[in-house]
Amino acid sequence: MTALKKWLLIGTGALLAAAGAALFVAAPRMARRFEPMVREQAVQYLRERFHSDVEIAELHIQLPKMSRLQVLFKRERGAKVRVDGAGLSMWFGGARDVPPLFSMRKFSFQVDLQALMEEQKSIDEVSIEGMEIHVPPKGERAKLVASATRPGRPMNVLIQSVQIKDAVLVILPRDKTKNPLRFEFAHTRLKSVGTNSAMDFDALLTIPKPPGQVHSNGSFGPWAADEPGDTAIAGIYSFEKADLGVFNGIDGTLTSTGTFEGSLDAVHARGEAKVPDFRLKMAGNKVPLWTRFEVLVDGTNGNTVLKPVKQDSEAPVSRRTAR
Repeated sequence: MTALKKWLLIGTGALLAAAGAALFVAAPRMARRFEPMVREQAVQYLRERFHSDVEIAELHIQLPKMSRLQVLFKRERGAKVRVDGAGLSMWFGGARDVPPLFSMRKFSFQVDLQALMEEQKSIDEVSIEGMEIHVPPKGERAKLVASATRPGRPMNVLIQSVQIKDAVLVILPRDKTKNPLRFEFAHTRLKSVGTNSAMDFDALLTIPKPPGQVHSNGSFGPWAADEPGDTAIAGIYSFEKADLGVFNGIDGTLTSTGTFEGSLDAVHARGEAKVPDFRLKMAGNKVPLWTRFEVLVDGTNGNTVLKPVKQDSEAPVSRRTAR
């Protein structure tokens, strides 16, 4: 190797090292430059999409190492930033005398810097921890929306996937003397098939009466911004280890499978249920039960209406064999 080539290699290496060091030092400053833009666009999207006042307590941006190099050589194109936030609250119609429509303890996602400048924005995945949804009574929603400033046209944002850990859905009844319906979700995954369309979901949740764990998948949405409780939901479920002892006079462990459809306000389910150890609390003798049923869960008044279709002391032989 000639002396000239050697010095060229040394010079090039030193230049790249200096550029890398400068980029490493400048990365936090570059990230802070984009924070106001990301916050503004996030608030605008949520406000217009959900007709709510939006507050974000914390929002921070990080430039991953590969994105720093892409910023150096390609400017913003192809470079992604990681967004971490906490303390997000959204008040439907701007009403602060009721619980927030949505609240999130923590959230995070990655976004392409170039997408911030474009009309169509796409986010691969959003992760959320500690989310609560309070759906207001239907009779009060129109008042809330009417009293609020009508938001503009929602931004064109496609979220490919949403991962949610520890979520609670609360349906507030019209009668304030009644307890709201409360559903706790351990894990939920939503997948989008397009902007402003229904999302496929897979969820693990518990229900209040009878208490038990439900695995469910199906479709959710699109979100009804003016009437959140009208948001459509449909799918299939399996219900395991439900304790019937919470009801007066009966006891046993329920297993059920079936389908459901409707809205957040009112879900109509059909299926079958088995209780291998059903008993009356006063009698104490256990007998196996099997039944087909239809049930309506009405979130507007907190009532659950059960319509038995067929019941027997034991499932048919063919049905037991199939399982």
